[in-house]
Amino acid sequence: MNYAVVKIGAGQEIFEVGKTYTVRGLAATSDQKLKLDRVLMIVGDKEIKFGAPLVEKASVEVKILSQRKGEKITVMKYKPKVRYRRKIGHRDLMTKIEVEKINLT
Repeated sequence: MNYAVVKIGAGQEIFEVGKTYTVRGLAATSDQKLKLDRVLMIVGDKEIKFGAPLVEKASVEVKILSQRKGEKITVMKYKPKVRYRRKIGHRDLMTKIEVEKINLT
C-alpha cells in the first residue's frame, strides 16, 4: 500500500495513487496537472518516511478533474436586547482531483 499525507490549505489529506478525491479549492483549471510538494509523510511497500515537518524532495502529482461549489453553509449573527440579527451564507470552492503519482525523489 502506497500513500502520502499532504498538507493542503489548513488541513491534511491522505492520497493513494489512482484514486479521486474532493478537496477545498485549488487555484487551477480543469485538465491541468499540479505538483503538491508539502508532503508530511510517505508510506511505501517497505519503508515509511516522516518529515520534520516536510519530507525533502517528495511530491504528489495530481490532475484536476473539475471545479465546483460545495454545499451552502449558513451563518447566523445575533446580539440580544438590541434587535440585531444577520443571516449570511457562503459556498466554498471544491476541486475534484485524481492522484497520478507519488514521487520520493
